[in-house]
Amino acid sequence: MADARFLETPVRHATGYVGFFDGTGFSADGHRPRVNGELAVRLEQAPRDLELLYKASGIGLLSRNPEGMTTVLPGRARGSSLAPPDDDGYQLRGVIFDRNGRFNPRAFSLDTGTDEAHWLRVYRSPLGTRRPHAGWLVARLQFTGGEPASWAVATCTVSPPFCAPLVFAAQADINGDLLLPLNRVPAPDKNESDSRYPATLSIKADPGSSGRAFADPETFTDCSIATPSSGDFVASISLQVEPGSDTRISSKDSESLQLQKD
Repeated sequence: MADARFLETPVRHATGYVGFFDGTGFSADGHRPRVNGELAVRLEQAPRDLELLYKASGIGLLSRNPEGMTTVLPGRARGSSLAPPDDDGYQLRGVIFDRNGRFNPRAFSLDTGTDEAHWLRVYRSPLGTRRPHAGWLVARLQFTGGEPASWAVATCTVSPPFCAPLVFAAQADINGDLLLPLNRVPAPDKNESDSRYPATLSIKADPGSSGRAFADPETFTDCSIATPSSGDFVASISLQVEPGSDTRISSKDSESLQLQKD
């Protein structure tokens, strides 16, 4: 008899969801620190009837097509009656940006519209990056021709002797300035004579993105890096990090870390 109180059920299905998470600092599978309502989206390719519903850490995608995405069902809708209609999907392209400048802007391109959830990694700008107690890596990334490695993504793997390797990531800004926080590097064992940990650094970038207002980091490829010791170009460089200290990195005979497209 309780269902008799329900004359009808308005239903509006989402065609998908795009979530944002902070990719700066500690990185691991399933680790998705939320970005709470600080980002905006500008669409460059989308269905004409698409609407964006801003949530706490992403956007819901709402559309009137295909037929049945918005409907009113008699009585109390349950079970299969709430299933969304079949949808062939669509391509969604746009730019994510932060009006306060705490996150770097980024482009994105997704095949969506089939009630899927997509997760996009965004990175803090130097303005929005806080120095953790464990310290950070500091560098200016530059291609060998002198152009800044705008929006390049650096990944550092730190290997303390008493635990599994830890991975950290950060993105340079438009000028190639990089602050990579090592926010979960543990303190050294007091019984160890050397408080430093071995680490490796690799970088993905695109020379075509140098100086551009934004780029899609998912399209970047590996770059070779000129080492601090010899200046030779290698796939990744080795370094030592000391918890609590800041480590500035540059290539030999240069004030910047020199990159070369593989």
